[in-house]
Amino acid sequence: NWVSTFRLTGKARINDNSFKIDEVSQSGWCYNNLNLGVDCGERFGNVYANLMGGYSTNNDNVIYVHGKKDDGSDDFENRFTIDWKNRNEDEVLDEIGDFCFIKIGLETTEGGKIYTQRFLSAYDAVAYVNEHLTNDTVITVQGTMKYSFYKDGVSLQRNITSIFLSKAEPENYKAVFSQSILIDKESINLKEDIDKDRSSLKIHARVLDYVKEINGTEFKGQYPIPYTFEYEYASEDMLKKIYDKLFKVKKGVRQINFEGEFVNSGAVIQATMEDV
Repeated sequence: NWVSTFRLTGKARINDNSFKIDEVSQSGWCYNNLNLGVDCGERFGNVYANLMGGYSTNNDNVIYVHGKKDDGSDDFENRFTIDWKNRNEDEVLDEIGDFCFIKIGLETTEGGKIYTQRFLSAYDAVAYVNEHLTNDTVITVQGTMKYSFYKDGVSLQRNITSIFLSKAEPENYKAVFSQSILIDKESINLKEDIDKDRSSLKIHARVLDYVKEINGTEFKGQYPIPYTFEYEYASEDMLKKIYDKLFKVKKGVRQINFEGEFVNSGAVIQATMEDV
């Protein structure tokens, strides 16, 4: 039940630095990269998400996928690989679970219905978006959030899994996320972590994500990465009730699934008494 997803709705912001097409690194890795900005309105501003993929020009390439069950749902236990050269063959694609695909809907049929293209590789998806997405187009972008250690801190990257045309009006533009967090008795200090001027509380939480190594030592597993969120509260009385019922941890670790917003390059989480 761990969640870590985002959704952005607003106008695409495309410039000369948005796409890198068929770039080749010194190691022979040929890749396409999209750094997509989405103007989500005055409250949220420009929020960026990324999509990148490629292949080795020196070695054979495969794509890791999973299959489908008899009812058509994803079979995450049935894992296998397909050759890079076969990634667009219909016979191969029919055997692959839906969650393996990146979905792009930037074209419409004659009847006005959005036509969805599915891609196994981000390399192909970026090339397609480069041809069909223009600046100021209203879109909804969804994906997963990736946390990783970077230099002396932690970086957050939004990895795109779908881009679709949207009919949303500016008043309905959004930059939201769903995130599970882990907290313990050290996560919140009511004396030090409250900002009364902004009616916000800092939560020094941890989020699970895959890491290859810790401080130079190989790890290769899910690791509780430290990350600080802000919780907006309506009143100090409400904060006290929610703290006592939700945030106060006497021992062990508690998991909480939050709905939040990206605000001014930050991440604000919200909770109501229904969550409690």
